[in-house]
Amino acid sequence: MISFISIQNFIIIENLEITFHDLFTAITGETGTGKSIVIDAIDFCLGNFQSKNIKKNQNEECIINLCINKDTKITKIIDKKNKTSIYLNNKLTTQKHIKMQYQDLIDITSQFDSILNSNCHQNILDEFMLAINPEMSIQLDDIKTIYCNIKDKTKQIDALEEEIKVIKRDHEYFLSIVDELDKINIMQNEETNLLTKRAQMSKANTCNNSLKVLLSTLHAIQLPSKINSASRAIEKTDIPEITSIKNRLNSISIEFLDIVDESENILKENFASAEELNNIDNRLSIIKTAARKYSAPPNLLFEFLEETKQKINSSNNLAQNLEDAISQKNILVEKFKALCVKIHAKRKKSAAKFSEKVRNSLAELSMKHANFEISVEYNSEKICASGQDDIEFLANFNEKSKMMAFSKIASGGEAARINFAIKMIVGISSKAKTIIFDEIDIGIGGATAYAMGVSMRNFSQNNQMQLISITHSAQVAALSHEHISIQKTTANNQTSVFAKKLQTHEREFEIARMISGELITKDAIATAKHLIKA
Repeated sequence: MISFISIQNFIIIENLEITFHDLFTAITGETGTGKSIVIDAIDFCLGNFQSKNIKKNQNEECIINLCINKDTKITKIIDKKNKTSIYLNNKLTTQKHIKMQYQDLIDITSQFDSILNSNCHQNILDEFMLAINPEMSIQLDDIKTIYCNIKDKTKQIDALEEEIKVIKRDHEYFLSIVDELDKINIMQNEETNLLTKRAQMSKANTCNNSLKVLLSTLHAIQLPSKINSASRAIEKTDIPEITSIKNRLNSISIEFLDIVDESENILKENFASAEELNNIDNRLSIIKTAARKYSAPPNLLFEFLEETKQKINSSNNLAQNLEDAISQKNILVEKFKALCVKIHAKRKKSAAKFSEKVRNSLAELSMKHANFEISVEYNSEKICASGQDDIEFLANFNEKSKMMAFSKIASGGEAARINFAIKMIVGISSKAKTIIFDEIDIGIGGATAYAMGVSMRNFSQNNQMQLISITHSAQVAALSHEHISIQKTTANNQTSVFAKKLQTHEREFEIARMISGELITKDAIATAKHLIKA
């Protein structure tokens, strides 16, 4: 239950504080005073109300404090820089957490809220069904889970079919790639290896050119022949020192010849023919041409070939995967339908009970000739998160007229009364501890409005639930346990909105205003007193 709310700098409200009664509270005030903005502030804290111009003064903070059950405080702040923060008992939290914990505890209903939207009829029926059959929540959850699995499986099937379609479309192209690259016998890392080999051969050629120059120079010197001639000149001399020189000359000749031999051997071993270099260049050209043709890096052409072969081979695997996925989806659909049949039967029974309760409530709201039914039709072709039922509220408001879709025939007053009756029925068994009606009684007056007020008072008393009604109906306001008036004053071009709990004489005056308007008559005062005492 809501125990207190304070509102600061929100839409037209500068500062406002309201303490709420635990049972039935009526909130009244002239049009434009800001009654519904109080509900917007509650909705804002719960994360359901949004607006670009939420702050009255854009240069100041907007602060809403919402107290629930006296021990829980939700604080939502929009700071001066328009950054939003939310706190739970003064600790920073998230809007998602607040929604999960507290949204179901407060049910806010406006005049035509959801009742004219057939898409919401199933949610209303299911809420009632779960109240009388709580165990059905497991089956509804199972249906949602299986539905999500069916959606996932459908996406997988679509993706596989698209992939197979692409592969079939490109199959001939892939075959031509494999045929061409197989013919040129592309090897893994071939370009890298050829470039490395070519670099080595170029280096060897540079070295060979140097060796050729060296050998040409050595041969031109003719050093061994000249050393021979020199040795013969001192051949007959046997002085020990000359013998040593002869030996040294001989060693020089041998070393010289050894250098020539070694240089020639190196030249032979490092020989790189022009033909071999030309072959490498031709091969590199073939690889680069193929790489350009298929927009693949030359050094990854082999990998490109292998991937293409895999794409050709994968079509068989994909076909099997598709077959398996379709089989798995079919199993899920059969399981889904079996659960939906059970849910359908429960919904039909719940719809009959719910319809009877609504009809009884409508009779109390001066709609004795109105008929109300909930159509629950099983649709075998339908697959959605809630099952396979098409659900719609049907009604007629005259004894001889036929049942028609409620959304097509209901007037404002009729829609309001049926909406109210439904909320009273569902509210008893819902998780909500607070029900808020925002002008649900517009278009209703006289005995019907009085009956609605009695119903609100009895509902809150009998079920110990908090009920807050923003109302323009004097009959409804007169039957509340507590009466709050929202008033607006203007002074010095400044508008102020404030809330006042009305005492007996103030309440009589406010209800008289609601009856007669600005000119409050004695008869209106008398009627107000009569309504309050009633």
